Amino acid sequence: MDELKKTLAATLFFGFIAGALAVSMPLFLDSQGFSLSGIGSILAAATLAGGLIGVYIGAHTDISGRKKMLSALTFLQAGAALLLLLFKNVFSYLAAESGRKFSSNTRWALFLSRITDLTTRAERGKYLGYFTAAFGLSFAFAHFASGWVFQQLGPDALFLLVSALSLLMAVFILTFKEAPARKRSPKPRLSLGILKTRNGIANSIVSFMNGSQRSIIYGFAIYLFMSRTYSFTPEQIGLYTSIFLFVWGVSSYFLGKLTDTLGSLKTLLYGSMVNASIWVAAAFFQQWEVFFFLMLTENLTYPLYGVSTIKISSMLAHHENIGRDINIFAYFDILGAVIGVFIAGLLAEISFSYVFLMRAFMTISSAAVAYIFITLDDGS
Repeated sequence: MDELKKTLAATLFFGFIAGALAVSMPLFLDSQGFSLSGIGSILAAATLAGGLIGVYIGAHTDISGRKKMLSALTFLQAGAALLLLLFKNVFSYLAAESGRKFSSNTRWALFLSRITDLTTRAERGKYLGYFTAAFGLSFAFAHFASGWVFQQLGPDALFLLVSALSLLMAVFILTFKEAPARKRSPKPRLSLGILKTRNGIANSIVSFMNGSQRSIIYGFAIYLFMSRTYSFTPEQIGLYTSIFLFVWGVSSYFLGKLTDTLGSLKTLLYGSMVNASIWVAAAFFQQWEVFFFLMLTENLTYPLYGVSTIKISSMLAHHENIGRDINIFAYFDILGAVIGVFIAGLLAEISFSYVFLMRAFMTISSAAVAYIFITLDDGS
């Protein structure tokens, strides 16, 4: 099995674990009696922890390679899931979520760094589409399976499953071979020089907005919206969200290639216009049949926006410091998620419609910033 295929196989583990915890944590905290704003605060605080450490980790892997750190972070994920299983108080939830979010966010950036190591610029959109497709399909199946496990066997059984799968993934990653050596610095370089460039500043803003718009829906709102608006059980929420996300995964496989053909900035702009329009509609039309159709359409077209954002970050990263620079952008993504989820928790207390409108605003604004201020050569 070549290294790209191994990376995509590990992504299937990654997507399932992320999906299982994405659907279960808001519902679990809801079952513990937390308010919507309280859930948003816990998830936001947990997301922030460890973000700056990720920048050093990215720089370190530019020297030492990606696989050992990917494996170590996955072992950390296993421990975080066990913590949720063993202790039931707000401090353990914060500690476990902090470990999980730190592990998940940093691994996402390191997976992008590894794919950047293994691909050329000319085909990067295609392979990032494959990466997103593998993650998305597994993420979707996890919603279906986890909703069933959560309802039938309880959250503890799900946390135990996540821990076991994390251990398997960590061992599998150790079979990776590092990408061919590039010209590298003799020691990690923690320079934030990329933030002194126009492209770097603009993409940091884009990353912030992207982290916000993404996390407020599939890190928080959609599960609680479906629970409270339609009185769906965890099993039903898992089923329906898995359908939405399955469409996202399949679409990513095909639409990722468009970023190579049309260019990342144009694809990002077109995708954001479609996506924002759908969320505006969702804010005003919430009959179940209409919402279901809107979510199918949103996930069908989202890869135009989603794959473009990660491709832009991979292409702007300095050639010798790919891991460092992608993790710098990832940190702004984390900050956006923190602030976004916190604000979304407050808005949800009033109406979930305001959360959907926030998503629309962040999506279209991020694309406008990228299109106006980022200069990018999509050639090989």
